[in-house]
Amino acid sequence: MKTRSIVLLLVVGLLAAVLTACGGRTPNVDWYLQVTGDVGAPLTVSYQELTVMRQVDLTDILMEKSLGDDVITSWSGVPVADLLAQAGVSDYATITAVAEDGYAVEIPREELQDAIVALQRDGEWIPNVADEDGMGPIRLVSPDTPASRWVFQLQELRVSAAAPEADVTEPPPVAEETPPPTEEAPPEEVALDGETLLNERCAGCHALARTTSAQKTESEWDQTVTRMVNLGANLTVAEQEILVRFLAETYGP
Repeated sequence: MKTRSIVLLLVVGLLAAVLTACGGRTPNVDWYLQVTGDVGAPLTVSYQELTVMRQVDLTDILMEKSLGDDVITSWSGVPVADLLAQAGVSDYATITAVAEDGYAVEIPREELQDAIVALQRDGEWIPNVADEDGMGPIRLVSPDTPASRWVFQLQELRVSAAAPEADVTEPPPVAEETPPPTEEAPPEEVALDGETLLNERCAGCHALARTTSAQKTESEWDQTVTRMVNLGANLTVAEQEILVRFLAETYGP
């Protein structure tokens, strides 16, 4: 009888040691985690179910805090990848972690490669850790993100499917704009001599004998030519000067 008592004490002691090494007795917690969104089969697991799933250790992880000093911590929990596999997720772009109070943060896939749903911190169940009071019973922990994204009181992992591949069709070539036609400069007017001007510009209105029979000074011829222009003769200012000079030299007094 004494021997049996000693054996029983040893067994109890051994169980106590095992429980201590594993963070103590599993807490009796009423908590559920959902995996929703773009999944093959929506998943809901209880806290007790999480405790018996495959556990992964993240040892000596830098916890980058937004307030206070950064600390080195170790965590144990269920890989997020395992939960996604159970929910039938093969590919995704982001996961939105949602807390009990509605706080949510969207995290891209590349920052969740080693993420876990943590149940223990530094070998202790999170509900039993004094400075984690109110931050359990489970917490998202991802070594590739700041601790501000380690959502505590985690209740939902909302999956967003991978974005569709961008259309790589090349756009149609842009038609080159045709430059507006350049205006050609008007040809330079060829200066005409006085006799040609007289024959081409004056003979159309009256007989040349009327002009050649007159004898006038340069001033008088200037007045005559000006009157002709006013009546419609097609002469530029320069041509008027040439014609007046010719008439004065040829048909002067």
